[in-house]
Order: sequence, then C-alpha cells, then structure tokens
Amino acid sequence: MKITQMTTRKKMGRYGWKPDIIVNHITEGGYSGAVGWLANGNSEVSCHFVTSRNGDVAQLVPIEWASWCNGTQWFNKNQAYYTERALSALVRERKTNANYYTVSIEHEGWTNKTDGKLTDRQYQATLELHKHIITEIERIYKIKFRIDREHIIGHVDVSPREKPTCPGKYFPFEKLINDLRAWRRQGPISPHKPQSTDFNPNGLFNARIICDALNVRRGPGTQYKIEKQLPYNGVYTVTEEKNGWGRLKSCKDWWICLDYVKKEKI
Repeated sequence: MKITQMTTRKKMGRYGWKPDIIVNHITEGGYSGAVGWLANGNSEVSCHFVTSRNGDVAQLVPIEWASWCNGTQWFNKNQAYYTERALSALVRERKTNANYYTVSIEHEGWTNKTDGKLTDRQYQATLELHKHIITEIERIYKIKFRIDREHIIGHVDVSPREKPTCPGKYFPFEKLINDLRAWRRQGPISPHKPQSTDFNPNGLFNARIICDALNVRRGPGTQYKIEKQLPYNGVYTVTEEKNGWGRLKSCKDWWICLDYVKKEKI
C-alpha cells in the first residue's frame, strides 16, 4: 500500500515494551490539517498513522517508536488519563504509559458529522493499514499479534473519561476484526445476539468459544479481574446472563463475554 512518509519530533522509545495493541482514533478535523498539526514540532501530540476519507495514508512515527497519542498515568487517580479508569483490561493491568505498547491510527472525521463511520475508501485503507502494522509488529518483534477486540481498540477504551467519543460509535470494529481474521484464515468473532426465552426452559445453555482465547472474569464486565483464559472451541455451561455476559456453571463467580461464544443447546 502507498504510505506518505512524514516526520515529527514527538516520539519516544518503548522502554522494553513490544507493541501488541492497535488504537483507533478520530481526528476531529480534516486530513491535511490533522497531518500538519501532528507533524508540527510545537504540538504536544503525535500518532503513527493518519487515514483520509479518500483513502490516503500518512505515517509520522515509525512502529519501533512510541507516539504521543495514548498517554496514561498510574500514580494519581485524581488526575486525567488514569490507567485504572480504562475500559481495556490490558491497560489497567499493565499500569504504565499506554504509548509504550500501542500503535495509533487517526481517522479523518468529526464526531458531530461522522461519529466513527468511515467511507468505503477509508475503510479499505485502514484494513490494509492494520494488515501492514500487524505484519510489521510480527516481523520486528517476533511475536504473534492477536486479532480480537482486546488488541484492536479505540481511544475510548484507554481513556473513557477524557475521550468518550473516540473513535465514535459507528467505527466498524466488528467488520474490521472479522476481515482481519479472514485474512489470517481465522474464524470470525460474531456479536452477541440474544436468544429467544425458550432457548432452554431453565436458562441453561452451552457456550462454545469462537475466539483464540477468552478471558474469564470475576464479574460481568471488563472492569473485573481476569481469572484465567478458555481455549478456542472449548464448551462450557452458562447458568445466567447479564448485560451480554454469562455466568459459568463451574464457578458461580466466573463470567465470560458472550460476544465471543456460540450458544448451543445442552
């Protein structure tokens, strides 16, 4: 793919971290203005890549370096960008600057106009860009990039209080992740669709894992501690549903996200 190379002084080392998360953003402005501002030495922000609504792509920071785009702090809960407020469990658990282990993509758009919805050209550009980033991460760092919703996220997942609309409610995470998984010949991750009430008269069903590894948490939400991971294609009985999460029969305090399972009758 064609990537226009730009430069910025606003970058730093990764301090031993290997990037394993791609964070998607919205520019809240036009493409040329965003690129110009991010490349400006006087600005206090930068990112790795920017995509336009016409499908153009610019790179400002090499993948080997960290950009100034997803900064977090972990020492003062009363200040902005506190890690413990993150929706992402990985960000909360790592308790360090999220810039160290992320690669950032800005998408030309405006919350009050597009709210994360991409044009066809922009979607194809970001799809190819995600492929490029994943390939480069694996080549440079010799790690396997996991294509799922915990490793392809939005700025809102890092800083929900400060960036609640970034990249926007219409950003195509599900389509993007499934297209990337198809590229790698992996099975799709389907969204949770509520079953009819007569699926099982007792509310019990089996959940077959359809992602590479599914986190088991202490409660029904990403804010709860991860207890273990369940492998792909494993089957587990669910006894209760709550807000898209299922309680496991094997342990009453363990829950899994039903976005990543296929429901089966017992």
